[in-house]
Amino acid sequence: MTIHTGWLSPPVAITGLDHLGTQTPCQLVYAQLLPGITNVTDRARYYSLYPWLIWSFDQRYPDADYESFIRIFRRADFLLTLIAEFHARGLGEPDFLHGAAMAGCTQMSTAMNMLATAGTVNLDVFATHEDAPTRYFKQPLGGLGQYYIGTLVELGVLDTNVRSWIRYSDELGEPLARAVDAVVPGNAFWDAVDAGEVTDDDLEGLSAFCPCGLKPGTDEHRLLEALFLATGEHYRATGKQRQLSLQLLLHLANSTAELDRELDTDLFRATVYSSRLPNGSAWQLPAHLHATRAAWAVYQLNELLSVAFLSLFTSTLDFIYERYAETAPYFRSPESVASAAAAGVFGSVVERAYGAVRFSEFLSNLEATAPPVGDWTHADHEHQVYQRLLGMARNDLSPDDLVRDAIYLLGLLAVRSRIAGVSYDGIAITRDELIRYPINLESFASRTQVWSELPLRDVVREMVDWCLSSHLTVALRKLRDTSRSTFRFYVGERGVELAGEATVPTRTTPRFNQSFQILIDLGALAPKGGSRHEEVSLTDLGRTWMDSHGG
Repeated sequence: MTIHTGWLSPPVAITGLDHLGTQTPCQLVYAQLLPGITNVTDRARYYSLYPWLIWSFDQRYPDADYESFIRIFRRADFLLTLIAEFHARGLGEPDFLHGAAMAGCTQMSTAMNMLATAGTVNLDVFATHEDAPTRYFKQPLGGLGQYYIGTLVELGVLDTNVRSWIRYSDELGEPLARAVDAVVPGNAFWDAVDAGEVTDDDLEGLSAFCPCGLKPGTDEHRLLEALFLATGEHYRATGKQRQLSLQLLLHLANSTAELDRELDTDLFRATVYSSRLPNGSAWQLPAHLHATRAAWAVYQLNELLSVAFLSLFTSTLDFIYERYAETAPYFRSPESVASAAAAGVFGSVVERAYGAVRFSEFLSNLEATAPPVGDWTHADHEHQVYQRLLGMARNDLSPDDLVRDAIYLLGLLAVRSRIAGVSYDGIAITRDELIRYPINLESFASRTQVWSELPLRDVVREMVDWCLSSHLTVALRKLRDTSRSTFRFYVGERGVELAGEATVPTRTTPRFNQSFQILIDLGALAPKGGSRHEEVSLTDLGRTWMDSHGG
């Protein structure tokens, strides 16, 4: 028998974010509520400009090979962003109306300085494949390859099956491309791409390619309306929920227009969760949007659960670190960590803060004293506690405060879920998917029933143990699937050993900013301030969409 030996490289260790798998159910929910819009597809016009680039390239260079396509496409992709930046500066208008979130926007200062000093911008300086500080994108297909290609293929606008690189679809992509071609100076654009450099005059003449060039009344705008609002027959079956979520945003903008509050993700989270506006009044919605608002509330409830457990996990890692800093003996197992935390500082903090010995007593006290679910500006509301447990806000709290707030938030979620009977009903999440992510709304509801008659310290012990065991399960699966290690601790010869710093809890991003920007690009929303979230009002077009779609 032949035996071969060799060295095995250790897995690459990365910090990771979702150490308990609690964020994945959140992502599964919002992916269903906004299909066709992702956390990186920020601009509506890319949904038509990219099909035009590919279609127009085919018309101009019918015999081009793959290498030529990549070289020319990268120049063109960067030029689109340069046009938008030049247009914004020329008009002195906010960036969100022009070049915000476009491919290569981080290189705009360098490019505009080059234009000011040399009188031209050499496109290849930025479109280069080389690992140069001016390279606009590492991915060969730039913003298309990195951000938009998967979505556009899924929508049926682009097709990856017909040749070695991307092609537009005949049914959906070509009509979009031709609609763009009718309103832009295509020959001048490709002349600039071929020349490899542009001047002020060139950029001025190409301003129709700016995202603000998407104008109501054009075929391009009509086709994008059909895509995003699912009015076209091709998008109706898969895009209905996207239509309802976008309409929900229009209603939110209309309802908050006079409240002197930024219409941002924080307001969206609180309002869909509580169904109350910042002034405390009820958010009045048409009947056909109630289910969509409720589904977003489930997303936010899962988000609150995620941050609470991630915060408790971080506090537990800090607890282990403090123990070892005192050269105390190592914990033999995760269970011993949980027992020590509950018997010691964690349990003491919670009992002292809430004056309860049993978990049922703790929940009863919360039910009697917590602010109503609609009073989301109250300091003790779950929305405000959630904010305190995130990011830099944690620096203002002591270690004891962090444990207290995390347990308080979990207790309050148990009360809210018990009253509302919240679950994933109506959302296509399978039992197998939930099993892969042990901490979720349904498993939490089941455990709170079991915990109801336990002493509070025992429940704290089980919460901590659940965090630790879930982390090992999730990190092991990530190691198997990606060969990357996200372990924050492991059980070794000495017992529980820390594998890296405790990470700060993070939130998921529910595609609000992207959807909001798309509605601005389409002309349905009109911010009046310097930020896209300031003084937002509906346009006549937005009001028409709000009243006519989805009823």
